[in-house]
Amino acid sequence: MISENELYRVIDKIAPFSAALEWDNAGLLIKLGNETDKILFALDATKAVIDEAAALGCKIIVTHHPIVFSPVRSFDISDEYTYAITKGISVISAHTNWDVAKGGVNDLLCELIGIKKTRDFMGEGRTGEIKETTGAELAARVKAALLSDGVKVINGDKTVKRVGVVGGSSGDIFLDAVEQGCDAFITGELKHNEETLAANSDICVIEAGHFETESPSMERLLAAVQKAIGKKAGCILSAVSKPPYSYV
Repeated sequence: MISENELYRVIDKIAPFSAALEWDNAGLLIKLGNETDKILFALDATKAVIDEAAALGCKIIVTHHPIVFSPVRSFDISDEYTYAITKGISVISAHTNWDVAKGGVNDLLCELIGIKKTRDFMGEGRTGEIKETTGAELAARVKAALLSDGVKVINGDKTVKRVGVVGGSSGDIFLDAVEQGCDAFITGELKHNEETLAANSDICVIEAGHFETESPSMERLLAAVQKAIGKKAGCILSAVSKPPYSYV
């Protein structure tokens, strides 16, 4: 058995919560004093994931996205955090601290895509190099690496060699990638005005999906936690975690 506090400390060693960005809300977000011999890992603590945890006997869920992000002014059973409490399930969320951790979200993206000679980028992502290609060809590689049903590409005719990477939603940080000599920038998603800005800039931008760029890392986090805790508890990857959208 492992307690929620002990599990928090284990994750803190893998991806220190002190490294989370200032605006983030990573940590032990639903604290019920639970101990468990099974831990469920998922990108989000949706109701389906919470039901899955309850059915499996997992008293703790580890997510990437915080189950509570903004200040809570009221409680409603329709909210995931209230639902988790009624099910007696604790939730630990490793968000931007896992994004930037060694071996975390951004490092894994670079590995999957084949980006070499990586270095830290703006404290949020990575930059690195690939064999010279076009933006469109790189987009196809990203799609295949992430097993995605589709990706967006802006300025796909650009010749690219140096690449910036930020999983999830990155905002207009791709402009900083331009200043650092990047020809391409890979992220999960941009807002429309950011896409317009990208189209008018001298960089290829590939939007590979918020879920798709982050979800693969949960299996790696699971493996790291399992190695650290040994036989105290079994770590299980959610079978129902999926993006809130689909491609047609």
